[in-house]
Amino acid sequence: MAYDAIARSYTVSVAGRTQTFSSKSAESATTVQYDVANGATTDSLTLTKPGTTGTLTYQYVGGGFWQRQVSGSSSVSGSFDAFTYGVTTPSTGMPRTGAAVYDIALIGTLATAFRLEPIALAGSGAMTADFATGMASLSGPISGINTVSGITEFRSGFAGGGSIGTGNGAFAGTFTFFGMSGMIGELNGRFYGPSANEFGAVFTTRAGSSVGVSGPGGDVAVGAIIGRQGALGGSTRLDTLTAPQTFSSNNVAYAAYVRNTATQLPAEYVSVTQGAPFSVTYTPATRGLELNGNGQRIDASLDGRSFSRVETNLTNLNFSQSDIVAAESNSRFTVYQKTDGARTLRLLAYAPGAGNGELALSYASFLDLQIRDTSVAAGKELATRVYLPYGALTPATQMPRVGAATYNGNVYATATPVSGGSPFSDRVATSIYDVTGTVNFTANFVDNSLRGGMTLTGRETLTGLMRDFDTLTLNGNISGSTFTLYANQLFSDHGVTGSALGAFYGPVANEAAGQTILNYSYVSNPSKDVNIVGVFVAKR
Repeated sequence: MAYDAIARSYTVSVAGRTQTFSSKSAESATTVQYDVANGATTDSLTLTKPGTTGTLTYQYVGGGFWQRQVSGSSSVSGSFDAFTYGVTTPSTGMPRTGAAVYDIALIGTLATAFRLEPIALAGSGAMTADFATGMASLSGPISGINTVSGITEFRSGFAGGGSIGTGNGAFAGTFTFFGMSGMIGELNGRFYGPSANEFGAVFTTRAGSSVGVSGPGGDVAVGAIIGRQGALGGSTRLDTLTAPQTFSSNNVAYAAYVRNTATQLPAEYVSVTQGAPFSVTYTPATRGLELNGNGQRIDASLDGRSFSRVETNLTNLNFSQSDIVAAESNSRFTVYQKTDGARTLRLLAYAPGAGNGELALSYASFLDLQIRDTSVAAGKELATRVYLPYGALTPATQMPRVGAATYNGNVYATATPVSGGSPFSDRVATSIYDVTGTVNFTANFVDNSLRGGMTLTGRETLTGLMRDFDTLTLNGNISGSTFTLYANQLFSDHGVTGSALGAFYGPVANEAAGQTILNYSYVSNPSKDVNIVGVFVAKR
C-alpha cells in the first residue's frame, strides 16, 4: 500500500489488482472507511486509526482490509484481502534475547459456500515472542458476527505459532480456529516500531470440510492481527529481587511421622499428602522468609495411644537473617534454624542465580522445611518434612503453542516407611532416607504431551547406607501452565506408582518446578515399602 500525502489518497495493489482510495465514506473511533464505486463494482478500504492506547489503534502498525463486491443480475461475487502496514522494525532493532508479550486484537471475515453474507470475525488475546529461541505463539477467544443481523453466530478460540526470522524479524507459522467448521492455514507477519514495540500479521485459512460442503470449496477466512507490547507476566527474577515479593506455591508435598527421639527410628505413623496451598514471601534486604500454609495442618495419628491427633501449625512461619546457620549454608542452600516452643524449625532455601553451581535458576526455586515437635509424647517427636516449590509462574496465555523444549534438573526428597496400620511393628526397623536424583522431560507444546524420566538414589540418615530407587519412566500432559507426570513401572521385585505435579515458570516456560510422591511396593518383603516425597526443579 502507498500513501500520497498531496492527494491524501491510498493506493492498494494485491495480486495484479490496483485501486486508489481518496473519498472517505465512514469513520469510527478505531477505523476509517473509503469507497470507490464503478458500475457494478464497489471497492471498500478499511484502515485502523493510529494511536498509543486502546484496541486497534497503534503507533507503528496498522491493519487494512480491501473488499471488492461485484453485483450481477442474479448473484454477487467478491473478494476480501487483509494486510498490515507501518514502520517495520529494522534488523538492528530486533531483540535477540529475552521475551515479550503482546496484547493483540483480531479482525477478519469468514465466507461460507452455503450463505450469501460473510461473517465478521473479532477476537483478542496475547502473543508471546521468545526472542532467544526465535519462536512465538498466540491465542485468544474469537467470535463470528452476522454482518446483517449483528447476532453472534459462534464463539470459539484461535491459536497460532511459528518462527521469528533471524534478520528483519519476519514471522511465519500456522493459524487455527473453529468457526462454522475447523479452520487451519497460514500466519505471516512482522514486528513494527524501533525495537519490536508492536506486531502485525495476517492469516488465511480454509476448512477441510464444513456443513454441507466438503473439500477446497468449503469455508475460507482471512484477517489481520495487530498489537502492542504489554505487561510480561512471569518475568520476576528471583535472583535480582530488590523488594519484598510474595509467591504462591500450590504443588506442596508433606511427609510426617512419629519417631523415637533416642534412636531416630520411625515409631508409630507415617503420613504423606500433596497439593495444599502455601505462600512464600521473601524480603531481600533482610534475607527474611515468611511461610504461610493458610491454616492448613498436618495430622498424625498415634496408633494405640490415648490421644488421637498431633497438629503441626504451618501458618505464619517467619525466618530472619539472624536465623541463618552460616556454617551449614553453601552455594546451593541457605540454611535457617530456630526454635518455637517444643518445635525446632529448620529451613533449607535453594539458592537461585548463577552462584548455584548445581543448577542456575532465575524464575523457580524451592524450600525444604523440616519441623521436629517433641510435645507429642515422652521420648517421641513428630517429624514433618514440607517441600515447597515456588516462583514466577508462567501465565497460561504466554505458554508456547508450537515446538518442544527439553528440561533437565534435580530432585530432592525423603523416603519414609509405609504405615502398615496398627500396630506399626513390621516397619519399626525401617529408617529414613535422604533422596537425591535427576529429572528430565521433553514438553511438546503442540499436543501438550510430556515424556521423560527420573533417577533416584537414597542415603540412609543414620548409617549412611545407599539405596537405589531406580530410573523411572515418566509420561504426562500439560494443562495451561501446569502439568502432571505419571510413574507406573514394574521391576523384578517391586513396583513403583505415583505422580509429579508441576508448573512452568518464567515468561515463556523457561523453567519448571513441582512436587512428587512415589510409592514403592515390595510384595515379597513389605518391610521395604517406602513413600518418596519431594520436590524437583528444572530448566530448559
